[in-house]
Amino acid sequence: MAIVALSMTDLKELPALLERALSSENSVRFQAEQEIDRLTLSQGFLSQLSRYAYLNLETVPRSHRLLVLTVLRRKVSLIAIEECFEVSKILMDFFPLEEDPPVANLSAAVISIIVSRMESIKTENMVVSGSLHFFIKWLSDEFFKFNSNRHELNFMILLSELINHLPVGSITRNEIFSLIPLLFQLVVSNTPREASYLAVNLLRELILPAISIREFFLSGLIKKTWEDFFPALSGALLTPFFSSKGEPEYLVRNRLTLGITALFNDMLQVDKWTRKRMTANIFCGLLTRIEADSNVYLETLENDENDDDASLVIQQIAAKRWELLGFMVHLKTLRSDLGKAIINNLSSFLNVVLLHTMLCDKEAEEWLIEANDFLRKEEEREDEVLWNVRDTAAEFCRICVSLLGDGGKIVRALLDFLISAEESWKKRESILFVLEVLLRRCPRETILRGVGCHSQLLQVLLEKDIQGPAILSSRALSLLGILLSMMKRERIGAESLCASLIPQAVVSLSSSVPLLRAAACKLFHRLIPLAHVDDALTFFAKGQEALFSLLLNESTSGELLYVCLEVHTEWIARCHSKRRDVASSESYNNLFLCWRNHIRDPNMGELVVSFFGELITEYSGDEFLTGHFSWLADVLNSSCGTAEHCVVPFVVQILTCIFEKGSDEVARKGAEFFAGALCRLLLGTEESSIISSASNCLAALLQRSPQVGAMTVPVAIPSMEKPFSVLNGENLSCSDLVEVPTLQRDELKPQPFSSVLVTIAMKMLGEEIKEALLMNVGGVLVAIAQNTSVFQDDEIEILIITIVRRLMRVRTDTVTQELVFPLAVLMKLHMHAFINVLWSSGILIEMFSVWLPKMSVFTVKGALFHSCDALLDLLMQCPLDERLCGQLLAWIEEDCKRGSLPLDVALFVAVGKGLLNLATPASLDYEEGEESEEEMEISEEEGENEPEEDQENKVVEQEGVTGEVSHELRYLLQKISPLVTNYGPAASVCFSRSELKNLSDLLDAVTASS
Repeated sequence: MAIVALSMTDLKELPALLERALSSENSVRFQAEQEIDRLTLSQGFLSQLSRYAYLNLETVPRSHRLLVLTVLRRKVSLIAIEECFEVSKILMDFFPLEEDPPVANLSAAVISIIVSRMESIKTENMVVSGSLHFFIKWLSDEFFKFNSNRHELNFMILLSELINHLPVGSITRNEIFSLIPLLFQLVVSNTPREASYLAVNLLRELILPAISIREFFLSGLIKKTWEDFFPALSGALLTPFFSSKGEPEYLVRNRLTLGITALFNDMLQVDKWTRKRMTANIFCGLLTRIEADSNVYLETLENDENDDDASLVIQQIAAKRWELLGFMVHLKTLRSDLGKAIINNLSSFLNVVLLHTMLCDKEAEEWLIEANDFLRKEEEREDEVLWNVRDTAAEFCRICVSLLGDGGKIVRALLDFLISAEESWKKRESILFVLEVLLRRCPRETILRGVGCHSQLLQVLLEKDIQGPAILSSRALSLLGILLSMMKRERIGAESLCASLIPQAVVSLSSSVPLLRAAACKLFHRLIPLAHVDDALTFFAKGQEALFSLLLNESTSGELLYVCLEVHTEWIARCHSKRRDVASSESYNNLFLCWRNHIRDPNMGELVVSFFGELITEYSGDEFLTGHFSWLADVLNSSCGTAEHCVVPFVVQILTCIFEKGSDEVARKGAEFFAGALCRLLLGTEESSIISSASNCLAALLQRSPQVGAMTVPVAIPSMEKPFSVLNGENLSCSDLVEVPTLQRDELKPQPFSSVLVTIAMKMLGEEIKEALLMNVGGVLVAIAQNTSVFQDDEIEILIITIVRRLMRVRTDTVTQELVFPLAVLMKLHMHAFINVLWSSGILIEMFSVWLPKMSVFTVKGALFHSCDALLDLLMQCPLDERLCGQLLAWIEEDCKRGSLPLDVALFVAVGKGLLNLATPASLDYEEGEESEEEMEISEEEGENEPEEDQENKVVEQEGVTGEVSHELRYLLQKISPLVTNYGPAASVCFSRSELKNLSDLLDAVTASS
């Protein structure tokens, strides 16, 4: 660091400089901060700054002191270590009795940073070592002469900062361990004060990491101190907590109780030796204390005037107590005694649990006003994110049921509470809540002990609780869902129960109370998959009416909106397994209205697409769908607002659904309506996610509606001639192809669809497009290639050479396959044009050198089949094009074998490798719409009596070769069979013995079945 001399002028101007640094004007403050940064480079500046702040206490403003300390905290790590000593000495002189808490906090931070620097320097440095020992001695001396509350507090703050800054095992941190007995003494003092609860938190920060590293000396000290203070600590554990409405000192006492309880929790979990002193008496005493403090706890929950901090501390104490009890139940040495104690006092025990799992009025009111609060809390509970008293008390009961082996008794006792007396709705909801936790999380064998109770529980729920107040009814619906899940898990038939639940759930779904509707939606999630399809159909009309009413309600949003859409999608999908005419005529209108009402919600798009994917398969409703085409087109054309632009990917997915699943008529209208917008989107956007989904959509459009190839579409391409220069060998970028992607509608010009498709292909394969973005480009290129019958010759040639030139530059097999697939289709459809344009461009042989050796590693069935078919067409030309005769091809395979083969022999070898690959279905990726191997196995089991001709088409893998061949493989084998005599001998050197045997077996199988 450069050292700059510090002038006396700089020192005199220090107060004015600090004042400017506190200015509200940004420019003044910025200049002052820069000047302070400059002065920091001056030797001695920070020590002078410290003297100014501390040696003139009566005249220096508080704001200046805070600013000085802030500067020190930021800069002290940058100065010479000798200057650090001087700064720390000044701060240490005034720190013990500092009365200003923010100043004390900042001073402690600066001192800790300096000590941390000293620790990081080798102890061989005598100056540093001496300063470090001086600090440690000062710390111990001051700690032993505490003479005021402020003195105590300041040193608790300093110790905390030191622990945060110093690593485990550092000299200073180890010395702090000698203060542990004094810290414990402070914790169990008869006069609890603010320093006491700071001390207990310090002990947790200090002890727990030390135990985990198992350092012998420290472990011995910690064990001895823990043993010495255990009686006092366990007594303090049972300290009652005080009302949050009381004196300020009550908050201090409650915080200390919280700290002690947390310390016990942590200590018991960190090592086994800490558990030896835990007894059943402590357990029972803590449970009794929880019961005794119940009134204060409930009063705290219900009192809106309570200080939030004070109330939260009381709730945290209660939660930590239940957590501690739960851990004690895990202790094998106590389990038997605790089990007896609980079962012998089961009614009393459960009453305490239920008191603490009871929903407070405040939370109940919030749920009734905002159902999303209920849904979020339930989701957290399902994810086992436990922190509050209600959850930890129920979890403690769950632990008891799981570990003490009396699950049936506890479930029975809870059910008796429901049956024997007319409890208040709050008490009943509490019982149902605990039962829900037990049924969801307890081990299967434990719950089955109480299986006899389940039918009674169902009866009670259906007769009483589901008809009760909204909060109780919602909990009953939630519990019914858990019972359904349990029946599914145990393979117990639930169709009859579902038949009786659906009408009840529909009533709740139609309620005016959002909470009930939310709970009903959650129940339907579990109910619909288990219900008989006829029952789902019977009530679907009423259900969809209620669901649409909820979806279109202006107060419905967030989680309630999402779960409503999810349920609607699941329900209609279940009905579609039998019928395709269940949706109301207003379904499309309602769906799009709902979406437009919540267009800014980023979570809506995927849900809308899922629902639309079911609606589009309905037999009717096309006339209602086409009415929304103009809005969908406006979104694609960016004619709407920014919010609509964000849903473009989902609109594209909806169009894909139309082309893949819609009726012929709606697909035809959609193709005519959206072809132009889709092309303009692909030509104008640079967002990879939109390009990917729009490419898939265009592929679906071309496959479903090939007639659009002859149409014209309006696009923003200033010149369609420029792409055609590719035939002259020019390399074009995307910007050359599409110069103005945001032209206005009146600037659009109609262009032949074929020319636009070629331009799109060129944009997708531009040299600036990263290879990772070409992973899924094959689908749209194949669709374009399959629709080239109406293309002009020059358009076909451009398409071929564009794909081949990009193929020459790719490095991965996956992208090679993506580009070879459309090339194979083009070669099959336009053989002469394919050969001519590549030969005249001088890249035909080079292209085959990339393509042919990869036939053994391709994994997509379609790419393999079309490649073999097209290559065989070329090979079967008689005679072979004279330009190709005698051409040698470089052959490089994965194992790096290099060599040259005559082109015709290479074609034959490539087809042979492809056939072997096709004959091993397990190694192939099936394209969308084809059967996977797993699905083929299922279909074989379900259709044992299929006609023979269908069975012949199945591929059965047998000892590495196929016993029966598929239709496609049979076709290719029959096609190659006449060529074996001519090319077999020359090509045999390129195959292993096993490959030759497999090929021979395949050909023999085809010959034998002919």
